[in-house]
Amino acid sequence: MGRGANAASIRDSTGRNDALEAGILFCRLALHDTARAIVPLDWAFIKTELGTALAILSGRMQDPARLREAISAFREALEELTSDRALRERADAQTKLSLALRSLAGVIGDGTLFAEAEKAASDAVSAEVQNLDTELWAFALSARAGARAQLGKLTEAIFDYKRYFQ
Repeated sequence: MGRGANAASIRDSTGRNDALEAGILFCRLALHDTARAIVPLDWAFIKTELGTALAILSGRMQDPARLREAISAFREALEELTSDRALRERADAQTKLSLALRSLAGVIGDGTLFAEAEKAASDAVSAEVQNLDTELWAFALSARAGARAQLGKLTEAIFDYKRYFQ
């Protein structure tokens, strides 16, 4: 399975949960057929897609179990997505991890997760990412600003938002 091959099947913007459920199943099947030790980047890309689908679905259903599974999928993907092998994909997974952590914090009322969310997004905000993909960098910067705002770090959040809009 090539990189991003399953993205179209899970990015359903129509609001239909059945398409996301199908995408989740597709990712699970692909993971079953993709050996992490042999093709670690493909495995990590699929894990990121699984995490994305789970996070979207959990957001629609306010389901903390699916959010936790999404967070786990992103963290596992990040074990293989090193900066030297896949910087863009690593930054994307870190940003999505940040957003999932913020969502879980809101659903279960655990404010300590906002600090984890800030760190995950901060790891994605780098000059290398900015030079590689400015849209992804801005996505990560916005995620970090949101986490900082929820932590009460308003000066830092405003600074990030100003950078985002420049």
